[in-house]
Amino acid sequence: HAIDLDNLALAHQNLKQYLEASELQLRALKVTNELKSGQYLSGTKGTILHNLGSSYVELGRYKDAEKYFKESIAVLTSVGREVEPWRVNTAKKSYADLLRRTGRTEEAKKLEAPAL
Repeated sequence: HAIDLDNLALAHQNLKQYLEASELQLRALKVTNELKSGQYLSGTKGTILHNLGSSYVELGRYKDAEKYFKESIAVLTSVGREVEPWRVNTAKKSYADLLRRTGRTEEAKKLEAPAL
């Protein structure tokens, strides 16, 4: 159900209807927050958090976007190999783009630096 809500939200994003998208993403997030386990729960929740952050960027709500990008990265990296690396990379790139947009280039560079 959460994935369906998020997919519908992505359709709204593609139509540049970011407020509607964010409302659906918040509903999808609520569904994932009510779950305690599931094979794809971390990947799904992390992706929804990322997509919500993306909607907030388009709405000019940068502080909210940053919060959700950080949460997305935390959720996606907390489970290790269970989540596809492209999900983590996408979340980091979006967060780095936000940091650059807000004049925080050095933070963006550190975020994008390869792990040692």
